[in-house]
Amino acid sequence: MPSDPGGVLSFTVFPREVVVRLYEGMFLLDSGRAGKEWDAVQAEMTALLGKHGASVAKMGRWDERKLAYEIKGHRRATYLLTYFHADPTSIDGIRRDCSLSTLVIRNLILAREDDHAIPDDVGRVDTPVEREPVGALEGGRFDGPRPGGRDRDGDRGGGRDGDRGGGRDGGRERRSRS
Repeated sequence: MPSDPGGVLSFTVFPREVVVRLYEGMFLLDSGRAGKEWDAVQAEMTALLGKHGASVAKMGRWDERKLAYEIKGHRRATYLLTYFHADPTSIDGIRRDCSLSTLVIRNLILAREDDHAIPDDVGRVDTPVEREPVGALEGGRFDGPRPGGRDRDGDRGGGRDGDRGGGRDGGRERRSRS
């Protein structure tokens, strides 16, 4: 409740309870800077998070990869995986500073449900992922796309008669005006 002793307003503010959660952040960084000055990049990211009261639990550099499409003029990026503790109200500020930073190309910050489970291999990129090839069936038979873009019948798809619905004109029949 405001009071007015001598024309100066003063407010009684009750401190709110600060809730700290574990977050996982994946940051795509400018690979030019990350390749040349990794220690400075790591310090800048720690400072960016620390500016908003976050404390870094683990930070690990992943690989430099080619991007699927150009983002902010970049075709390649270095991935940085970070686990940090922060107040949930500070996440918007972290995202805003990431969008204003010339170092951070893109970011994804997720709240972790399991508060104490931080993986040991945060910076490892050589962990192989076991995947079955596309079209693999039981018994080792492959039922995926054929080489040369041809299907099982040897043509390039379409209906039962092998016609995909387009001739020389690409499916645009032209009628004469008579």
